[in-house]
Amino acid sequence: SSSRGENIYTVGKKSNETLDIYRKRLLYRSKLRGMKETILLLGTFATKHLKNFDEGKMQQFEQILEEPDPDVYNWVV
Repeated sequence: SSSRGENIYTVGKKSNETLDIYRKRLLYRSKLRGMKETILLLGTFATKHLKNFDEGKMQQFEQILEEPDPDVYNWVV
């Protein structure tokens, strides 16, 4: 199956996905949020730290991305 038809919001690393592609997908998701504040928080964090994350850390970060923006914002500030 073509990856073009797949949902970018699939949780977890897809079986046919390299860690680099998974990392890029998480970076994209961290910059595509509903609130500007969480875009700045998560996008800046992801840009700085995702490159050093192993798959386990990326899965933990993805769990944060699954949370609603107001909740993430309230946890951070």
